[in-house]
Amino acid sequence: MSINKLSAGIAVLKPWAYNASDGCGWFLSKIFIPILPLFILGFSFKLHADGMLTQAVVSNGPILLLVVMTQVCYLTCYYFIAANFSIRKCFSDITKVFPAFLTGLSTVSSAACLPVLINSTEKITGSSLMARTIVPATVNIHTIGSAIGLTMLSLVTLRTFSLPLPDIYGFTLFAFFYAIAKFSVVAVPGGVILVVGPILQSLLGFTDEMLGLMTAVYMIFDPFGTAMNIGGNGAFAMIFAKMSRFMGLIEEAEVPETTEECGRNNELARTN
Repeated sequence: MSINKLSAGIAVLKPWAYNASDGCGWFLSKIFIPILPLFILGFSFKLHADGMLTQAVVSNGPILLLVVMTQVCYLTCYYFIAANFSIRKCFSDITKVFPAFLTGLSTVSSAACLPVLINSTEKITGSSLMARTIVPATVNIHTIGSAIGLTMLSLVTLRTFSLPLPDIYGFTLFAFFYAIAKFSVVAVPGGVILVVGPILQSLLGFTDEMLGLMTAVYMIFDPFGTAMNIGGNGAFAMIFAKMSRFMGLIEEAEVPETTEECGRNNELARTN
């Protein structure tokens, strides 16, 4: 009975999901994305004028490499599990999400990548409904790249200022409130650090100087973290689609191979 009610609810909400997705895509592609590079360029000029850009890149280069390697390893394992432990399918799925990955790297905004990621996820999952509902719902809160990068960077900043690392209880408390705060983050450049800053000050003892330096360094890390966020959102949609098919909430569908086929499937779904 519950499965039938859920299926009926999905059928009712499907047109709303499509309309909301189209509206978000129009806003992001026509208004938000064109003005976003101006914001990034202005912030880069400010960092350079303050003399922090070159110093941050040189001194934190090894940390950046460590963070990126950790994110790549985590994301590869994520896709490997989502691909049912098939190496071939794992790399095939990563290849399909790669355009969205590059968009996140260049725009530094998960929200700006939404249309590209939805299109890529449709190809992987074979379900436009899953792509158009799960991806927009998780784009702001499911940010594994930022979570890994900001956590490692906060610990490095503590050591840079010769402060002790938190104990297990303190770190667990920080992780809990950080996870809660993620639900209020907007997926725009620097959105995470703006929300998590007060938590760093109250739970890890960050000073204003520490928070300012970390913000500058984080903005350098942010393009890579955003790209990893995009990849993680695609993998999460894959796993969620598999669970939905297993529970009978959506039907099995053949994964389209081209963008044209995706478009035709979307039009058919709208008319049903």
